Amino acid sequence: MPTIPPDMLTVGAREVQQLFDRAAANHVAPGFQYVVFDEDNLLINSVAGFSSLPNESDPSSSSPGKPLTRENAYWIASAGRIAISVLALIILERGLAKNGMTIDDLDNHEKLVEILPEFTLGGESWMVKVIEGFEEGRPKLRPTITPVTLRGIMTHTIGLALPWTSELYRQLCAPSDGSEPLRPSLMSGLIDSFIYPAICEPGQCVTYGIAAEWLGQFVVRATGTNLRKLLAKYIFEPLEMSKEECDTAITANIQKVLAPTHVKTADARTPLKEIPFVGLSLEGDPEPGYAHIAGALIYTSTQTFCKLLQAILRRDECLMKAGTWGLATTDALAGTSIKVPVPRDSGISRLEYYNKPIDIGQSSSVNLLQCDVALGPGLSGRPKGSFGWTGLLNVYFHIDPTNGIGYMFSTACGPFGHPEFIALRDEFEKLIYQMLEKSDVRVHRA
Repeated sequence: MPTIPPDMLTVGAREVQQLFDRAAANHVAPGFQYVVFDEDNLLINSVAGFSSLPNESDPSSSSPGKPLTRENAYWIASAGRIAISVLALIILERGLAKNGMTIDDLDNHEKLVEILPEFTLGGESWMVKVIEGFEEGRPKLRPTITPVTLRGIMTHTIGLALPWTSELYRQLCAPSDGSEPLRPSLMSGLIDSFIYPAICEPGQCVTYGIAAEWLGQFVVRATGTNLRKLLAKYIFEPLEMSKEECDTAITANIQKVLAPTHVKTADARTPLKEIPFVGLSLEGDPEPGYAHIAGALIYTSTQTFCKLLQAILRRDECLMKAGTWGLATTDALAGTSIKVPVPRDSGISRLEYYNKPIDIGQSSSVNLLQCDVALGPGLSGRPKGSFGWTGLLNVYFHIDPTNGIGYMFSTACGPFGHPEFIALRDEFEKLIYQMLEKSDVRVHRA
């Protein structure tokens, strides 16, 4: 397969290194891991900055800080849910679901509710209700009329949001009148914390949210096996993703390399501050009533997680057949009336992640990997059909099947979607596509 010539790659790698070195020096984040990859190679794989900052705990000390390495692990939060989607498709393709559900049943409501009865149409669960507001502190609910399907769960088109993207959900979790919350915290790990009414009728719009947790529940209940074991058996081990750098729990191995979490501050003297880590870690089977948080499960180095992204790019048949990959990576909403406007009206658009038009009159869509799919060319040169996602502590990746290339960069610093991170992502993309343009390399795939 054609690739970027070595001399052009050397120049491009130097420009990218300078970009991230400047970002670290300017306190955008303590440090960054970043990778540019094709189907089989890590074309650029480097770091900038620190995992622990110099003089962070004591400004009067002479501590040199701890430089970041390629082996450090990050909690990649929502960026890791692409692995859960691949896992669900593997289970369907290989016939591993106990009720016989297959790829052909993506739109089969009856098969789905054999595994997830909470979505049984006409039932009493909040999962088949739409919240329309509040009356005297209680949610005003109406029944849904549209059957939920696995395709709907995988594309976030079943109306479920998150407490930090929906005012209605915020009122359920933290009522403004100070009364007792009606829902437990999602980070409690309780399955009950996944139960919310929809904010719109299923099948009408994309609402990014806890549908990811229900995809995790589908996988676990369909197989009778926990997510950690399933990911290890069907994804991590086949792709030789090192346990020293990638796991779903903070094991002793991960603890040795896990980068601390930081947040940006308004204090010019200490522009970055280390804060306690808030993610969950669970090595064994969850206790009854509890679950792994499927939407934010993975701790990994960037170089190791890119093994999965490369497998997706090359449509690796050690995981799934070519036809399933084609189904997984393309626009899953094509032929429907469901649109994902850019900029979005609510949710992550308030945080600037996708708050720029892709092209005049265009919008993004969603694929079965829970990724946004570009329906028009990006300002950086990234083409229609490319797809990617992000994680809470400013982890970003994109996969470009047209040119056979992709990238990922990671840090552990909030707040999510700060304009400096978005500018860094966009400039990184531009440098990648400038390398392609200058080397006149294009890989076209139908």
